[in-house]
Amino acid sequence: MPQMLYCSALLLLLPPLLPASADADERKVTPVIALKQEYSDNLFFTDDDQESDFISTVSPGLEMLNNTERWKTGLKLRLDSVSYADNSDLDSIDQDYSGSLRYAVSPLANLFSSAGYRRDSRVDRDFTETGLVTNASTRDQYRAQFGGDYALSEIVGMQLQYAYAEDAYQSGEYVDYQSHDVTWTISRDLSAYLANTVGRLNFGVTEYETEDSQVTNYTGTIGAERKLNELYSYFVDFGMHYTESTFDAMRLVPTAIPSMYLLVPYEEETQGSGVTGRAGVSYQDELNDGRLSFSHDVQAASGRNGTVERTAVQASAGRRLTEKSRATFSAGYAINKSTDDTQSADLTDEKSLWLQPKITFALTDEITLEGSYNYALIHDNVADTDTDRNLVMLRLGFKYPLFE
Repeated sequence: MPQMLYCSALLLLLPPLLPASADADERKVTPVIALKQEYSDNLFFTDDDQESDFISTVSPGLEMLNNTERWKTGLKLRLDSVSYADNSDLDSIDQDYSGSLRYAVSPLANLFSSAGYRRDSRVDRDFTETGLVTNASTRDQYRAQFGGDYALSEIVGMQLQYAYAEDAYQSGEYVDYQSHDVTWTISRDLSAYLANTVGRLNFGVTEYETEDSQVTNYTGTIGAERKLNELYSYFVDFGMHYTESTFDAMRLVPTAIPSMYLLVPYEEETQGSGVTGRAGVSYQDELNDGRLSFSHDVQAASGRNGTVERTAVQASAGRRLTEKSRATFSAGYAINKSTDDTQSADLTDEKSLWLQPKITFALTDEITLEGSYNYALIHDNVADTDTDRNLVMLRLGFKYPLFE
């Protein structure tokens, strides 16, 4: 599968590099660089013997965009040179490459694709997305997506897509995984019954594979999205999931010798079902914007054996202070619990919280300065520990379009 992803990524790289055609609407090539300084008072998210450190990151990159009447293509390349003041053994060159492509086959049909590769090594690399942390082991992450949408009529449309994901760690302490996801969505304009409303049905099958387990999760939801007015909009999708899990386990088997047992491997199968869904509301006016979202589903737990049921709430609010400055506040709360495919030694039962105020200044059209504070808290019910961390960040970013 990685070979397929590399080929897909190469195809994504080509269109933005081609000469602009006569019908080109938009074409940009923008070199970027960012300098970031951070201070963490609990670098490894430990509940005792906490270690603080300063983290310096230099991030050069390139962003490319080439849109025509039928093609929309984009490419982002970035390197992160990460240096630690006291823990120089953690110094690394992280990488992040991604590309996307969308092609209008006809006024009724579109094809789309995306691919990405990321190498990272930070303990908190996924925290604000999943609520989970790892150690500083290097991870190679692969992503690819292919799909299309088609308008069956003026009010009915459908979309079919396939997504592949892989996380590979350079440490035996963590478990690699692959996932395959197929999703089919059919939507209908309900404006005849409820103004500015689109209803939809979603059906999906996701397979997660690790060395010791395989989980297949089937989902079905019904939902809608609606724009109430110029300021407010909301969406909701609600349904059920059914999960089949197979994992390697060990059990004691009696022998012919009294009181003697053998530890024998075997394959255990389990099934489970439950509620799944997501919902959210957003607001935007000339000065302010905000968003609140909720989700609950079976998800991969990167680096851990098996999957988790993740319940997450994310919120953000922002306000434009002046023409050159903006303040935002973000927060998240997540509950991660192991599904039935996990052995007792790998149980996950954690609650995570994070809060982050941030302020951004546009010093010029090309230079941006931002500062933020992030507070993180993890309660591990299995280990019965509470871990918190304070992180302060200052970032100077520079971008200069070569042409557009």
